[in-house]
Amino acid sequence: MTDDCSRSNIDAVREEITRNFGGATLYLHSPAEGIWENNGALERDLIIVAEAMTSALDRAWWAEYRLQLQILFYQDEILIRATSMERL
Repeated sequence: MTDDCSRSNIDAVREEITRNFGGATLYLHSPAEGIWENNGALERDLIIVAEAMTSALDRAWWAEYRLQLQILFYQDEILIRATSMERL
């Protein structure tokens, strides 16, 4: 794990999401890796997936949090997505 993906940074994400949404699921040990080409060189990123469930989507909060995550993890872009879910 690199410095930007340190345990303390990951714990901070888990705590923030849990504080705001009452719980969080983080997938840390998946074999997920982002790969892309940049000026002919192959670049790689470790992928961490975090999930939270909420009854109302606060787009402004997530937009601000995305910017904070980009700084925390030294990323040009962090993807945050929202999907509808129905409990069965």
